[in-house]
Amino acid sequence: MKRFKGGPIKGQKQERGPLPFRYVLLISSVLFALLSLQGLWFVDQQLRPIISQIAHREMERIATYTIQQALTDELGQTDMNDMLITETNGDGQITYVTLDTQKYNKLLGNVQHRVHEAINAIQRNEDNTYGASEGTVATIPLGRALNNSLLNDVGPGIPLRFALIGDAKVGMKDESEQLGINNTRLSFYVTIEVGMDVILPFSETADTVSVELPAGFAFISGEVPQFYGGQLPIVNYPALEANTDQQPEEENDSQ
Repeated sequence: MKRFKGGPIKGQKQERGPLPFRYVLLISSVLFALLSLQGLWFVDQQLRPIISQIAHREMERIATYTIQQALTDELGQTDMNDMLITETNGDGQITYVTLDTQKYNKLLGNVQHRVHEAINAIQRNEDNTYGASEGTVATIPLGRALNNSLLNDVGPGIPLRFALIGDAKVGMKDESEQLGINNTRLSFYVTIEVGMDVILPFSETADTVSVELPAGFAFISGEVPQFYGGQLPIVNYPALEANTDQQPEEENDSQ
């Protein structure tokens, strides 16, 4: 019986074995890279605005607390009565109030210097007495950007830094309030504006922090007028005494 040797019959499929390990590793690496890029794109496009808002709020909280503490410490050492210059009339009543320019400029300079020191201490990551013990770096959990209370503290931390832009703008404003009749209360406030640079790993934006704190009050008491509010003055006339001496004469005449 003859045996025929030859190749496989045409049309019959050959079974292939599994892919080599190097191909599996290559395909897995490519898929992982694509998924990672897609994830980064999602974070950049969807979560970036939310994270920026959170970063600005965190920066404003730390900076406001720092500035308030600096202002409180400086104003606690200042007596506003020593800064006021008053003029009085002959009766000893205050007619004019102004601020001592030299002491005024000294106060604003001290406030500006103290605020700069406090913020620079945070930028140098130094422990200071103004509350931000971790310095400029504040960690924002990525889960907080998802707006889910269960995921607020979940995920990798995003470092936040901020830097002082230029000099702090320090000023003082006053407000007057009428109290009663011819009485005035003057209120003095120290205002400060600080330009801050909010630095995130993927962005850097500028923001302004404004703080206002009361510095002191002054009460000016004026003379109470004889009439107030458009009313006529009250005039006290002397009392008339009845003349009883003429009464008998009138009676006699009538008789």
